[in-house]
Amino acid sequence: MKAFTALFDRLSVTPGADNQITLIRDYLRQTPDPERGYALALLTGSTALRMTRPAVIRAMVEERADGALLAMSLDYVGDLAETVSLLWPAAKTNRSAPSLSELVDLLPQSPKADIPAMPAGWLDACKPAERYVLLRLLTGGSLRAGVPASRIKAAIAAMSESITADEVEEVWHALTPPYDDLFAWIEARGARPDTDGKPVFRPFMHGTEVSAETVENRAPDADWLVEFLWNGARVQWVQAGGVVRLFSRDGDDLSPAFPELTSPLPVDVVLDGQLMVDRRTGTGTELGTAEDLERRVQRKTATSAQLRDRPARLKVFDVLAVEGEDLRGLPLRDRRMRLERLAREHGLDPSPLLDPASVVELHQGLAAVAGTKGLILKRGDRPYGARGRGLRAGANRGDDWLKWPRAAHRFSAVLLYVQRTAGGPSAAFHEFTLGAVTEDTEGPSLVPIGKVSPTGLTAEELAQISAFAKENTRERFGPVRSIEAGIVLEVACERIEGSARRKSGLRLITPRLLCVRQDVPWQHAHTLQSLLNLIA
Repeated sequence: MKAFTALFDRLSVTPGADNQITLIRDYLRQTPDPERGYALALLTGSTALRMTRPAVIRAMVEERADGALLAMSLDYVGDLAETVSLLWPAAKTNRSAPSLSELVDLLPQSPKADIPAMPAGWLDACKPAERYVLLRLLTGGSLRAGVPASRIKAAIAAMSESITADEVEEVWHALTPPYDDLFAWIEARGARPDTDGKPVFRPFMHGTEVSAETVENRAPDADWLVEFLWNGARVQWVQAGGVVRLFSRDGDDLSPAFPELTSPLPVDVVLDGQLMVDRRTGTGTELGTAEDLERRVQRKTATSAQLRDRPARLKVFDVLAVEGEDLRGLPLRDRRMRLERLAREHGLDPSPLLDPASVVELHQGLAAVAGTKGLILKRGDRPYGARGRGLRAGANRGDDWLKWPRAAHRFSAVLLYVQRTAGGPSAAFHEFTLGAVTEDTEGPSLVPIGKVSPTGLTAEELAQISAFAKENTRERFGPVRSIEAGIVLEVACERIEGSARRKSGLRLITPRLLCVRQDVPWQHAHTLQSLLNLIA
């Protein structure tokens, strides 16, 4: 637990993918089996401990500490694990902190009645940092520490001089904790884990976002295949041995949340496509919003109402394998022919091909095509590669897929709330809440319009916001501060959708911050009505 806690702490404060990969690689090299395997499972979310309800943790603390003090501390800090880790009055004990193996093995086998008593003894044996990690594990909190699962798999590959992250990705879903076979392969002590007949994830090929000028300079011709960029979520539909899995772009298994998409086909295939949700009403069916899709993705299983009113469908644009034959080395044009044959035979919904000579006109007319957010241009003579490293020579050199999105909406918004990072320094922010100006009889006021990550601002701008928030706090809600109007931010977003569930009546899709607008008084920021006028 001590080494794992040290890793978690360092990952939380270490910027840069390469630095984080090095930290994880060194931990895996220095930690024995099965401890390192369980660490991988917990960091990637591949396993979860038997949860202890927060009410049980609070009751446990109140047996040793003042309940009012706990309540006030929790209100200020806002995070139960962080609060208890600092407040816990440890009793003397000869026990040592539990290992990850002990937690994973012991908790599932323990009688339910014994569970509440176990954390107290463990907390006594731990230091505050270890208590925080332990409590996060016990209460079901995320331990990804801002590190995506793909980066963790890159760290596994970094233990070897010959195995790539893409190869690790391709065997991952055929393995289970504590990953003895994986480490034997990585350390050249065993063979590559067998994935034959198993529905495993293949790394995606990604496009490069480009401007109109780039597209016009390339002058796409018949060597290019042009398609719409569809709203929705990129997914991979995998069938092997008659078993179907639906994977997200990060390799997470979404199958339980979308059972309507898991009916097997007569052939085993791997499809690349876009997950979309429809909205059925009393008057007909229309394309669902990003909010509709998000609510389905966030659930572990779908409700009957969701299956009836928000059914999912798959818009397919590539085929990567058929009956065990890997097609990724073929040119896109050949893969497209195989896809169209599959679509005719099995009722798939392929993304239509467009005229390469008309890309400018097509882009100008995107507003008239429901569910689109741009165009994508693909070289027809290229194989399927992943993440710029390529699965084979020549794959995905960065210009094989060009994404030409619609022009982003840009507007100014007022900063209403700041939320600091749990467990981080006071100046580290996790999330901002933005507001738009409304006019009433008493003058201008503000309405919340959405939340956004502070990523995109400079260190100087974040320091300015931190200083302003400290001096102009109106209220506190745990780690969240309501602040006086005064900071105006330049915002860009992919599009704006209507939302009857929100007071503002709108939802920002993929918002990002560009800069602090020093020159704009908050009263002159964009109005709510001006944003409502932009609803797609």
